[in-house]
Amino acid sequence: MSTGYSNQATRIRMRIGDSWRDGQAFQDVRDPYRGDIVAQAPVSTPQDCEDALAAAYKAKKVMAAMPGFERAALLRRAADNVAARVDAIARAMTLESGKAIRDSLIEVQRSTDLLRLCAEEAVRIQGEHIPMDASAVGAGKIAMLMRYPVGVVAAITPFNGPVNLAAHKLGPALAAGNSFILKPSPKAPLSVHLFIEAILDAGVPDGAINTLYGDAIGPQMVSDSRVDFVSFTGSIPVGKIIRNTVGMKRVALALPLFIMTPITWLLPRSARATRWRLPARVVSRCRTSMCTNKFMTLLSRRSAARWTPSVLVIRWTWQPRLAP
Repeated sequence: MSTGYSNQATRIRMRIGDSWRDGQAFQDVRDPYRGDIVAQAPVSTPQDCEDALAAAYKAKKVMAAMPGFERAALLRRAADNVAARVDAIARAMTLESGKAIRDSLIEVQRSTDLLRLCAEEAVRIQGEHIPMDASAVGAGKIAMLMRYPVGVVAAITPFNGPVNLAAHKLGPALAAGNSFILKPSPKAPLSVHLFIEAILDAGVPDGAINTLYGDAIGPQMVSDSRVDFVSFTGSIPVGKIIRNTVGMKRVALALPLFIMTPITWLLPRSARATRWRLPARVVSRCRTSMCTNKFMTLLSRRSAARWTPSVLVIRWTWQPRLAP
């Protein structure tokens, strides 16, 4: 049953350098429950990726030269902008990912808190003085440790925490004076797009934030020599691909220790036509890998004359650690 939202579907644009860019092709983003088209995400081309890399590489000098107090002020403005658009971002997240609206609101609110914390840390980036007198050769000498921006940070985020995980990668990158390229999940790009719009409206330098869409350009983005740091949150198979592709650059891989297999309905054939209803937060948390219990079982205990006891089992499968 359609809600009519597909008539208002947002066509997402890429942010590359100092401007927004339309894609040559688009991919529909659908409400996982109703099937309505929520948005149309661009499919970035190799040329789009090249332009984003060039823009980020150029902007990394601008970000590195920005004083800490200016980066902090930028992040505070960004947090204020996101806070003013919490409802719109959360609604988009619910429509495209199936999350309960309450969880979506909490996620966006948490992201604003994170940006403010990053603003605080932007003025606390410190070095160290290290005495070298642990040996006779170093006696009377002091080493100085200075911290510098990494450069270009490329980030890939999953669908189950689209805004919060984007904030966890973007906030620290800007706080430390880096430029940034983000590729969100094709399953939840709209909320990330609205989040990035809010941040850019805070006055981010041209090219400091770039967005790409579609899985095809992932290998090109992470393997390019102009990228200095890769941050990825997602599945173990993709993490292995990235690990084997990036070469000698620094990488942060956040991989799940377990995955959730498809929900299994254990229902007798006579009850398959029965309409079942579950709380929205239960279903959405299971869909988006947010369940905290290893096993969850829901039992229907009704009169045996009218209902046959049934079980919804959610199985967790433990995954081995990333093999060398």
